[in-house]
Amino acid sequence: MPITLIRADEKFSFGVAEDVAIFYRRLAPAVRRELLRQHTVDGRLNSEPYTAAILERCVIGWTGLLNPDGSEAAFSIAEIANLPINVQEGLIEHIYGEGPRKN
Repeated sequence: MPITLIRADEKFSFGVAEDVAIFYRRLAPAVRRELLRQHTVDGRLNSEPYTAAILERCVIGWTGLLNPDGSEAAFSIAEIANLPINVQEGLIEHIYGEGPRKN
C-alpha cells in the first residue's frame, strides 16, 4: 500500500451509507502533538475532549445526513458531536489512516 504525505488541502470521503458521505482530512503530526498537549493534564489524556477536538479539526463537510425531522442537515462543526458513536469511531480510524478515496 502506498504512503501519501498529509497536506492541508486534502479531502477524503468516508462513505457511511448509501448516498451519505462525510468529508475529512487526515491529522497532521504537528496538529496531533498540539492536541495531545492541550488535552493532557498531569500525564493523563482526557480522551473524550481529545477525540472531539480531532473530529472538529478534521471533519470538513458532509452530504446526505438528515435531521430527526427528515430534512437535510447542513454541515456545522457543532453538529459533529451529534453523529452516532459508530460513525465517529469510523471517522477516527480513517483520519489516522491513509483515507479510502480522494475527492
